[in-house]
Amino acid sequence: MATSIIGKFEELCKLATVTYADTDNTDLFDLPPNSYVLGVLVDVVTAFSGGESQLLDIGIKNLAGTDEDYFANDIDVSAANRASVTALKHGIKLDDRPVTITAKVASGDTAGEANIAICYVNLGIRHH
Repeated sequence: MATSIIGKFEELCKLATVTYADTDNTDLFDLPPNSYVLGVLVDVVTAFSGGESQLLDIGIKNLAGTDEDYFANDIDVSAANRASVTALKHGIKLDDRPVTITAKVASGDTAGEANIAICYVNLGIRHH
């Protein structure tokens, strides 16, 4: 008799660093096909400063193109601390192909560094 295990998953996080120079949609890393993003964390190591605004967007690039603020828009990175992130999209299944996570900071800053973590799961269905 075959046994099916549904809901086996492993929570993973991928990390990347952005700086004040990342004013275009910078590719951070790829997520595997069929991932579900659970959350976005931003830890500002060095406060962004020097420009008119200190804002960070976290987006996605896939076959449909680039959506520069798919996950988060206008994250305040003006202070060194964990930034408050209001995720625009989470808990939804991404493409059935790998997708690239992107980040973009407002132009004009002369200092700033932040670590970004995207936590996600890949749900697996195994048949024995």
